[in-house]
This record gives sequence, structure tokens and C-alpha cells, in this order.
Amino acid sequence: TESVCSVGFSPDGKRALSGSGDKTLKLWDVESGKEIATRKGHSDLVTSVAFSPDGKRALSGSKDKTLKLWDVESGKEVATWNGQSRTVYSVAFSPGGKRALWESDANTLTLWDVGSWKEIAWWKAHSDTVHSVAFSPDGKRALSGSRDETLKLWDVESGKEIGTWMGHTESVCSVGFSPDGKRALSGSGDKTLKLWDVESGREIATWKGHSGAVVSVAFSPDGKRALSGSDDNSLKLWDVESGKVIATWRGHKRNVLSVAFSPDGKRALSGSGDKTLKLWDAESGKEIDSIVVDGGPTSLAVRGDLVVVGNANTTLTVYRLK
Repeated sequence: TESVCSVGFSPDGKRALSGSGDKTLKLWDVESGKEIATRKGHSDLVTSVAFSPDGKRALSGSKDKTLKLWDVESGKEVATWNGQSRTVYSVAFSPGGKRALWESDANTLTLWDVGSWKEIAWWKAHSDTVHSVAFSPDGKRALSGSRDETLKLWDVESGKEIGTWMGHTESVCSVGFSPDGKRALSGSGDKTLKLWDVESGREIATWKGHSGAVVSVAFSPDGKRALSGSDDNSLKLWDVESGKVIATWRGHKRNVLSVAFSPDGKRALSGSGDKTLKLWDAESGKEIDSIVVDGGPTSLAVRGDLVVVGNANTTLTVYRLK
């Protein structure tokens, strides 16, 4: 069996896209759970997928060192870029949909013009593997986190590096912007989270509490709280202003690989190496539900009251939040 490596919702939440180790992309009807189409074109596992903000196109990155643009409705391959020596690990559309950002195993970031299908900028971003990238909410900036223990902030228009943020003592595993774009959060192999002021690049605070690497971080929709998932098998809910742990949620028997808030911020989701997906009450910290995911959850995405989970057995499962 092959793992589902990446999943994403269409902007209207009616469709989902998955990229898999079987070299295909699959388009799904979220409500019925039925497969609409299978897209073939890559010659190795599909590492990342993303819908454009208007839902009409999709991007896929692969270990075959190509980036592909697809027409969602027809399923036709619109364009292909051959990365030659660079595996495409993660792809993201800018909020406006005109640009795309992707990271590779050559420690680089590439900014792409989707309309002309040309490279705008190529950044030798870090001195080691780039683990995580994120666009700011307005799409004007991008943040990258690397195994070289640094974060870098980029101007998307010019492609210039705005600043390098240092402070972590091990790999930066996960990065994210606050909803207002003024702050950023990073999780690291050094077992800490760091809160940053985006404008100045100043480290506001270091949050300690986990006893293992922090592999996933997420801001709540209102930006007042943050959630972290760790190799210590726990999740922690944080008060962003004070930096204090509001609660520690235990229940997973292995590392927590992914975390996400529901759009209203009242619930949270976690996927783990113990092959379970857990739904939590973000107020009380009570575990609402636990679902055994065949093969284990490798990725998850939230849209409205629906959750789509990628599994290690090449399937997608859609759940409705209670």
C-alpha cells in the first residue's frame, strides 16, 4: 500500500484533492465520498497538492522533480515544470492565486508566476532542508523554516530576503502566521515554540513545555490561542499573549504529526502515528471522539464542518464534525 502524502479542500469545500505514493492525484466529492477522477502524469510519489483560490486549477509537486498545473474541471495537465535535480516537497498558492511557492530538497524556495508559468525568483533559502513554508494572510510575504535552525522572511514581490530569524537550536519543523499577519509561530526539534514579531523579526517569547520535538503548530482563528503537536505524544494549548500553557491534552500513544483548529475555533483535530484521528473540545480539553484510521493519518485538512484525512493505505476519509 502507498500513503496519501497530501490533501486539500477546494475553496467551496465541495471537493478534495489527494496526492499519493501511487503517483496519482485523485479528485473527490466531499459530500458523497466518491472518487470523481484520477489524474495520472507523475512518475513518482506526489508529495504535495494545492487548489488555487478560485478552485479552478490545482498544483502538484512530486518526487519525480516536476511541478504540474491542472485544470480541475477537465482534468487536463495545463503545464509542467521539470525541476531537474530538485524534488518538489511542498506547494502553495498565494492568497490571490497568481503566484505559487514551492520548496525543494536542494534547500531552495522558488516563486512562480502561475499565469505565464515562469520562475519569478529562485532563492537559495537555507543551508539545509526546508521543512515548512507559509504565506502571510495578505500574500505579500512568505516564511520558511529549515533544518539549519533558522526561519527566513521573504518579500514575495521582489523575491528578496527581508530577514533571518535565529534562536532555535535544532530543526524548525513547522511555521505559521497569525490571522492578522503580525506575528508568527515556529515549532522546533529543540522542544520549544517561538513567537515572533513579523515586522521587526524580534523573538517575542519562547514557550517551553514539550519533552519532544514540536512538529506541528497552528493559530486559532481569532489568533488568541495556539496549538502544538509533539513527538512527546501530546498536544498543548497555549495562550498567545501570556505564553502560558492553558492545557495539555493526552490520549495519543505515539507522536502527534498534525494539528488544526475548526473554523470557529471551538474544536481541534490531531493526527498521530498511533493511527488515530482525535477530535477535541478546545474549551474544556475533553476528547470528543477518536477514530482509528486504517494505515494511520498522514495528513488532514479542515473546511467548514468537514474534515478530510489522508491515510497510509492510499484512501481518503471524510468526517463531519459533530
